[in-house]
Amino acid sequence: MMYDQMKILLMIDQHAVHERIRYENLLRRYKAQNEGGLLSVNLRNPLAVEFPTQMCNLLLCHKMLLRKYGISLGSLRKNTLLIRAIPQCLVTRNDYCKSEKILPRIYSLLNDILANRNAANHTSILPLTIRNAIASEACHGNHQWQTHKYYFLKVYT
Repeated sequence: MMYDQMKILLMIDQHAVHERIRYENLLRRYKAQNEGGLLSVNLRNPLAVEFPTQMCNLLLCHKMLLRKYGISLGSLRKNTLLIRAIPQCLVTRNDYCKSEKILPRIYSLLNDILANRNAANHTSILPLTIRNAIASEACHGNHQWQTHKYYFLKVYT
């Protein structure tokens, strides 16, 4: 290839290009069906999760923002929220009903959303948990989650 009288050799990683195309197509699919928000899936058995009081209040105050990212929740009792729906990209066929596999992903996503809730461009940037889930699906054809046993929540003020 010639550019401005210079010879240029372009090397393209076909795997990376294919992965990027799959990522963009998956992202479009997850967004297209929910008016700009992420496509969510209703959990067969909603998850009752206890949170510290401050975190619980923050999550309830930001229900609309959470809904944009595919999370539907409500208050069950003091400091316990009922999670009814989560983004479809976080769920695989194999762990649809396994809360021990889904909970770390939900915690991670909630932390991402709350950490960036005051950012000026939070509506245009997807949380890292979502981006990683879609990138994993684009790369592997399905989700290849590493199973980390961490159940911590950051408290935000």
